[in-house]
Order: sequence, then C-alpha cells, then structure tokens
Amino acid sequence: MTIQRDYEQYLARLSSAKFRKLFLHQAAVLKDYSANFADKKDVAVELPTGAGKTPIALLIAGAWLEEGKKVAVLSANKTLARQMANEARELGISFAHMEGRGQDLPAKDRRAYQRAQAIGIMNYWVYFNQSPVIDPADLLVMDDAHLAEHCLHSLYSVEITKFKHERLFTSLVEELQVRFPDYGVLRDALSDDAPPSSTAELMSFIDQDAAADRIRELLDSYTTPKGADLDLKFRWQRLRPKLRDVNLYVSRHALWLRPYVYPLVSNPHYANVSQALYMSATVGDAGDLARRLGTRPIEKISVDPKHGETTSGRRLIVMNRTSDEGGIPKRMAAALLEALRLLNLPQFDGHLRKKETGGQAPCHARNAGHLHRNRRPRPSRSASGQASRSLRWLEISTFLRARSGTG
Repeated sequence: MTIQRDYEQYLARLSSAKFRKLFLHQAAVLKDYSANFADKKDVAVELPTGAGKTPIALLIAGAWLEEGKKVAVLSANKTLARQMANEARELGISFAHMEGRGQDLPAKDRRAYQRAQAIGIMNYWVYFNQSPVIDPADLLVMDDAHLAEHCLHSLYSVEITKFKHERLFTSLVEELQVRFPDYGVLRDALSDDAPPSSTAELMSFIDQDAAADRIRELLDSYTTPKGADLDLKFRWQRLRPKLRDVNLYVSRHALWLRPYVYPLVSNPHYANVSQALYMSATVGDAGDLARRLGTRPIEKISVDPKHGETTSGRRLIVMNRTSDEGGIPKRMAAALLEALRLLNLPQFDGHLRKKETGGQAPCHARNAGHLHRNRRPRPSRSASGQASRSLRWLEISTFLRARSGTG
C-alpha cells in the first residue's frame, strides 16, 4: 500500500506545541519517502544521533494509522519505548504504550492497536516472542534497528554457560572433548588454570553433525525435568529441530548454538507486514543490516551528507580507567576540555570563563559522566531545566580544569 502525504502540512495539522516545524533534513527525508519509498517492503533511514529520527518515524506511523493500518513501533528497551511514547504524546499522535508480559498488557491498549485506533509502542520483546499476543502490524517501525539483534539472539539461539548451567556445560564439553581432542578450547573449558587469552572457536560442521544426536540427548535430559531452566527450555524447543542447521561456538565459559543468519524472514510478525521501516544512526551497509537481522533486502533512503551536521544533540563518550582511584588522567582531561570548546556551546563557554567553584566536581558528575549527552538549548525548554543543565556543565568543566591543571 502506498501512503503518500505532505508531511509538513500533516505536522501543521497536528498543532504540536513542541514540534512546530520540520528541520530541512527531516522534510527532505519525508518527501523522498512519500515520493519513492512509501510502497517499498523494507526501508531504512540513517541519521546521526540527535538529528530527529523519532519525529520522522512517528509522522510516518501517524500517516499509516490515519489510513486505518495497524502500526507497531519497536524500541530496544522499556526506557526508550517510554521516550518514544512521550514524543508521540507531544506530537499529538494517538498511541498505546505496552510493556511487560503478554498477559499483563491492558486489553484496551491491545484493542486500540489491533483496531488501528492507536499506534502500538513497545520494546522488541513484546512484539517478537515465543507466544505473541500482539497481532502482526501493517507498518513495523524498528527504532535503533541494529539493537533488534539482541532480541533475535534470545529468540533464536541457545546459550549454555559454565556458571548458570554447570552440569550441562560440563557434560557437553566432556562429550565433545572425548570425540574431538584436537579442539584446544575444549581442554581449556575443563581446566581451572586455562590462559585468559583462550578464544572461542566455531566447531566444524562435520564434527557438529557427528555429535548432533548426543548433543540433543543431553539437552533433552537437562531441560525435560520439572524445575528446569524455563528460558533454556523454551529456547531449546525452538532450536531443537534445526540443530544440524545452526552453528556451534565453544569458549572457555559457554557453548552457543545459533543460526548463521537469524530466520526473521520466516517469522509471521515480520513476514506479514506491508512495510518494515528501520531507523538508526548506524545503518551502514543496508545489506549487512539485512544479513544481521535475517530480513528481506533493505533499501536505504539517501540523505545529503551535509545534514549530518544538523543535529539537536551530540553524545560525548568518556572511556575512563578501570579503577576510579586516579580519576581521569591529566592528558585526557585536557583533551576533553578542548573537545568541549570545539562544540562551541554558549553555556559551556560561559562557565569556562567563570571560576565560581574550585576543586573536583561532585562524585555523581564524575561517575554518571561516562555517557553524557549534551543538547543545545531549545526555546521550549523551561528555565529550571536550563539551569539544571548549566549546573551540570559547570560541574564537568570545573572537574576537567582541575584534572588537567588549567583550573
């Protein structure tokens, strides 16, 4: 089905107090989508963090909803799903936010989604699971699409760890080690003093096929009794018929059975959708994303490189030492100060000139600063919110100056 729309007019009609106008790159992506990609089966949009992918996804979702189509928007976790719901609320798009086990999902929210009265917003596990209670969507939006791999891993793989499944792990490793003594990693897995540099190995397909019946027997005997690990039991039940078709990886601490390509293309909750829309800051090669997730071929909307510089935020990632005793090294603090100057943020530049406090920043600024996201101030933000962010900048800049010796 083709959903063509003038999205700038659509946004104006929503009368959102926060989202009043599209950025140029948002308008360009939505115009291209409407003209050339609305009838494609699998479409990817790649924009940098903070460039406004969420409004793009929600406006497309809202347009499909107005045509009476079921729309599911998937996020990587509950927190991100809640953020997505807040954005939908601020846009003025009807939504049903669902989280938790299938039996706990409110009936009114499920009905609203299934009757195409509201877009369904949930994490990947609510939509893709062993016994889904959510109907397949017409439009499936996969936010942070590369993170869907974590959900597919839990759905289509079996992981047996030395610590969680000690008896089963030891039985399987001993069996394999007797049959195939040339695998050094099997000896390491049974040893208490194996070198930490021991790496995981992919077992030969010929060897795996020769041991498949015995592997099946051991896993059956471990997962059948009452009280067995339910997660392992359900995973094994899904994978058991395909044991000879998957890969077996062996490490010192785990055995991992998984397909080379996840079979998402055969999952009805993906196979039956009219369109899948992938949103990510790191799509990269669309063919690689399709292989990682096991989807149909994905077509990527081309975005002018100059739009990569138009964002409402940046992420600053600080890789600290493993020990906090020494704090951030002097040279790193100096480099971070220069990086923050290059961001040319007014609130940072202003605080950098001030010396209202001395010494080291409070511990919460040091510890929580490993992943700090700064956003350029927007007119819609409250004065109290801007004051809070300014205080955080003051704490961070003061701490870095102290560490770099420029304070």
